[in-house]
Amino acid sequence: MKKILLYGLDIEKTKITEEVARYFGIELNKINKENLEEKVGELFKEDLSKNESLEAEEKLMVFPDMDREELRDFLLTLKDRGVIVDHKCVLTKTNAEWTFGFLMGHIADEHRVVTKFRELGGLVKLALEKLEKEIDQDLKDLVDRAMENRNRGLDEEKIDKDIRDLKEKLNVK
Repeated sequence: MKKILLYGLDIEKTKITEEVARYFGIELNKINKENLEEKVGELFKEDLSKNESLEAEEKLMVFPDMDREELRDFLLTLKDRGVIVDHKCVLTKTNAEWTFGFLMGHIADEHRVVTKFRELGGLVKLALEKLEKEIDQDLKDLVDRAMENRNRGLDEEKIDKDIRDLKEKLNVK
């Protein structure tokens, strides 16, 4: 049977997640604080279904290598039942060797940077619309610099600077 690792949901949402998981033939391993220093790959081998659910500020759901359609259907069913977990990932050879706590931090960092990158994309779109109507070399330079983020990876400091500069130039709060 496939397993999913779950951390941080309240009791009610954990019960809903268990019901949905059972419907999909998936076992739910509930991670608690004692498991945070264990390797992710090992947690999939354990039976943690009897663990008490632990409501925490950080939430994470880790999936095994599941069929893409099945994963989508599972997540949509959860969403329809009112359960949304922002931080999700799939088990890989690399993260299987990480502790669950480290993986949570890594996924939270990644989520934060990707969210900022999306915000930057929205600002670039606004800037491009403005540039269609009027010539503004300073704004064009800022857009060009922001567009370079796609080619240099997700550097959070540079993304933050580009967001600040574009917001200032576009008078966006």
